[in-house]
Amino acid sequence: MLTVTMIWLTGIVLGAFQIPSLWKRRMLKDLTAFAVLLLAGMILSTLLALFIPFPKPLDMVNFLIGRK
Repeated sequence: MLTVTMIWLTGIVLGAFQIPSLWKRRMLKDLTAFAVLLLAGMILSTLLALFIPFPKPLDMVNFLIGRK
């Protein structure tokens, strides 16, 4: 549980440093990309830390394009 807490605290600290400067400079596309990637990374890191299985990215791509 400490690992999950550290993952989320790190994400919050990174967001606290980056989001205000992006918002002040009105870089809304960059802010959106940063927020989406940060959240995705934090969720995937949490899943790994909790040993929850999830599909590999290549398996998801193959599923979407219809390959087996």
